[in-house]
Amino acid sequence: MFDKLCSFETFLFLGCLPWYFVASGIWLALKHVQSLPLISSNGDTSCPRLSIIIAARNEAGTIENALKSVLAQNYPNLEIILVNDRSNDGTDKILQKLAEKDPRVLIHHVEELPPGWLGKVNAMQQGIGRSTGVWLLFTDADVHFQEESLERIIEVAERSSVDYLCVVPEVQARQSLLRALYTVSLSGFFLATRIWEVKNQKAFVGVGACGLVRRSLLSQSPGLPWLKMEVVDDLALAQLVWQVGGKLDVYWGRECLGVEWYPSMGDLI
Repeated sequence: MFDKLCSFETFLFLGCLPWYFVASGIWLALKHVQSLPLISSNGDTSCPRLSIIIAARNEAGTIENALKSVLAQNYPNLEIILVNDRSNDGTDKILQKLAEKDPRVLIHHVEELPPGWLGKVNAMQQGIGRSTGVWLLFTDADVHFQEESLERIIEVAERSSVDYLCVVPEVQARQSLLRALYTVSLSGFFLATRIWEVKNQKAFVGVGACGLVRRSLLSQSPGLPWLKMEVVDDLALAQLVWQVGGKLDVYWGRECLGVEWYPSMGDLI
């Protein structure tokens, strides 16, 4: 009887252990990472040049609505660099249609991938080469920006004098199982990156939804050639800034940025 009880307690302990780590990651993130502030009523009204760079490869199903959310922003000093990375699903036609309606949009087509580069990082590099912004904001082709998002992001970056700002998006998942899996993966990400240590510059974190980097800092660093074969390019970009002594910060993007994790379990698998 005693042996059976010990076995049950061991089983229960092992079953609860993963959820302890999940809860720990979420708790630490909630305690140390703030939500992105609203625009201050007496804040600096200057709007430095902002270049949004979106690398897109076969994103016909998501990019139109995502890009429309960017075009709806009222940020006055904005350019949008769309890099079509060898798409063959009609993405190029969608980009062209939207560019014809808005002079802020510039399209660059990647026809061939240079040796020694991954496609996403090369597309980001091509976007940098065609941008003119003081700030460069890298985002994905399925991210939706809420009203005044860009003003909020830039105001925080300018006020905090950071070189790199990561904004973690609000993620939607339609199915309960997807929401549970996302919570687990997000907690693991927080624990692995030690997101609560970013503000005191003891760690770095980056996400593809919003990575804002100061151009002058990037120009003084090895740049994207340093991460040209990095699969996790968003995290590697944050690491690059961190290693050259740049100041980093991270915020929650609730009611600022949104993205759907996966439409269904089939898409996840």
